[in-house]
Amino acid sequence: PTARGPPKTLCPSEVARALNSQDLQSVGLSSWRDTMREVRIVAAELRVRGDVEILQKGLVLAGDLGEQLELVKGSIRIRMTA
Repeated sequence: PTARGPPKTLCPSEVARALNSQDLQSVGLSSWRDTMREVRIVAAELRVRGDVEILQKGLVLAGDLGEQLELVKGSIRIRMTA
């Protein structure tokens, strides 16, 4: 995958799919789908630190999104902040 800086966005599943089988095995998982919860947790942590924004339908989401982004329903995109 190519590096993406602001204002480019990515889907959490792109992060998960970038993991190879060795990466997955090292954490006891067998499929990229198994990592989606963890990817969302990391995205939420990065958002709290101000490193990324979480977008939905092109709009930056504000307020409490939950520790695992569990309060967000539907597809999201992640964008690094400048």
